[in-house]
Amino acid sequence: QPDHSFAHRFTRYLREVALVERRERIVVFVDEIDTTLRLDFTDDFFAAIRFLYQNRAADPNLARLSFVLIGVATPGDLIKDGARTPFNVGQRVELTDFTVDEAEPLTEFLGVPRPLARDLIAWILAWTGGHPYLTLRVVRSLAERPLTNWTRAAVDARISELFFGP
Repeated sequence: QPDHSFAHRFTRYLREVALVERRERIVVFVDEIDTTLRLDFTDDFFAAIRFLYQNRAADPNLARLSFVLIGVATPGDLIKDGARTPFNVGQRVELTDFTVDEAEPLTEFLGVPRPLARDLIAWILAWTGGHPYLTLRVVRSLAERPLTNWTRAAVDARISELFFGP
């Protein structure tokens, strides 16, 4: 349907194909939304998402459709055309690095004694700075190949092998 705009084709696909063929909830993840800001159809794309959200009242089937926009951009950045309503639907979720208290429950997957758990997470966060991906990667490695001796030196060696090895 080249005679229709991108936004029209996109919303029709979601309404007439995706929501018809699937009965469960559909969540569309768009990662690195900041890279979309250079595209020539960016305003239309985010306006289409807003259109689908606002039309839930008229079409309850649209309530099964959600979008997760991931990246470094504020809602005000998403629609550049000043003549259009800004992208004003949704909820901003600010992600921060793990603290020791937030990451400590991850030790449940490691089978370490409770008194060691807090020290273990502190040792891991000393390397990862609490970065969620890096922290989870270390914990996963330790869960998949548990250490025979849970010492700081052993954790340091595993992290060094994981990130600085071949």
